[in-house]
Amino acid sequence: HYRLAYWRVAADEINYRRFFDINELAGLRMEREDLFELTHRRLFEWIEKGRVHGLRIDHVDGLADPGSYCNRIRQRFLDRRLYLVVEKILAANEKLRPDWPVDGTTGYEFLNLVNGLLVDPAGERPLDRTYERFADRNQSFGDIVYSSKKNAMSFLLGSELQVLANQLNRIAESDWRTRDFTLTSIKEALKEIIACFPVYRTYVTPLGAHPDDRREIERAVEEGRKRSSDPEPSLFHWIQQLLGGDLLRGRRSHAVQLDMVRFITKFQQYTSPVMAKGLEDTSFYRHHKLVSLNEVGGDPRRFGISIEDFHAANQERAARWPRSMLATSTHDTKRGEDMRARIDVLSEIPREWGDRVGTWAKLNRRFKGIVEGRPAPTENHEYLLYQTLIGSWPVGPEDTAPEELPCYRDRIDAYMIKAAREGKESSSWQNPDDAYETALSGFVQKILNPSQGGAFLADLLPFARRIAE
Repeated sequence: HYRLAYWRVAADEINYRRFFDINELAGLRMEREDLFELTHRRLFEWIEKGRVHGLRIDHVDGLADPGSYCNRIRQRFLDRRLYLVVEKILAANEKLRPDWPVDGTTGYEFLNLVNGLLVDPAGERPLDRTYERFADRNQSFGDIVYSSKKNAMSFLLGSELQVLANQLNRIAESDWRTRDFTLTSIKEALKEIIACFPVYRTYVTPLGAHPDDRREIERAVEEGRKRSSDPEPSLFHWIQQLLGGDLLRGRRSHAVQLDMVRFITKFQQYTSPVMAKGLEDTSFYRHHKLVSLNEVGGDPRRFGISIEDFHAANQERAARWPRSMLATSTHDTKRGEDMRARIDVLSEIPREWGDRVGTWAKLNRRFKGIVEGRPAPTENHEYLLYQTLIGSWPVGPEDTAPEELPCYRDRIDAYMIKAAREGKESSSWQNPDDAYETALSGFVQKILNPSQGGAFLADLLPFARRIAE
């Protein structure tokens, strides 16, 4: 069942479910009663003894049937008020399923509501113009997410896509009306549909699909068909019927119906990590208009929120999920509250910000390197760097002491290398570009060295101090 292999092979050939693309973290099938009991034995002992009073279910969308899983836990401890929240990232206009027996989510939606209060909607257009002009970027965020999700499927999660395509091909071959759909066309259609999926996942079961699930599947299939280079209508329509559970009601053998259920389940477990890797871990490191909006559960296209909408969201939560967790930072957030709050201020002074970054770019141009005939770092990474400095500069009564600056400089250096690799445009974790990363690191070290970047720092410090206040 196993063979020794070069680690890069996993992205294309591994055949078991993983936690994202981490080979060592194999997914366990919690829908199997024996495995559920075995893996929860110690945890349930702690709950029985009163040592544990609540559970936070991380990455709940990785489960085959999250609602049933939570119901199992709830039914087991009906005699006590076990606090149960799920890490569920809700897309715009998506609601937590009312039939899930949980107390709510872990609070990402609240985090983004609070941050939205500190963003001035009037600053959106000026910041758009500044970013597009500075970074020479006019690609829509939707297109960035689409291409980032396709990148994730090609280079990180390709093996899981191949398994899905093989499963779907077997189902197609079981019926003479669909057996001429080729494996290649099936795989490409799946790739387009998943790249266009508007939510992390759906929750279709053998009992059927919720109207919300049907709507999201229809949107993804229609958008995927439009973007496809070979938009075969009958293939896309057939996949839509299967994903919605409609084909389960036809006259088919029990074996084929089981294959369909397995495919629907695996598909739903796959769209979630693709969204996470494509959105949170790639797109948020490619689009830098206002990086305080690039947050887990957030969307940079939602630029600020009115006080009225904030209160309305609070009232709805109080009515539906009064025990839901309220978070402002977690282990998954990209930035802390204070850093996001500082960067939010730029939405109030977009024109002054545009003038400042233009001045800094001129002052620091001499510190750039040349990699493959182009200046390095890119303007996009430079724009991210300036926001990072504004958000994190250690402003205090006497600002940064000289002996603290090297430590801060190294932290910013390490962060920018991480950001470049996450964005996967100039470098990546799988294939680091040493030349580019050396140029990026050199740029950071020089502009934050008072002996070289003194003119830049002299202009940055008063601005950073005012922002912090």
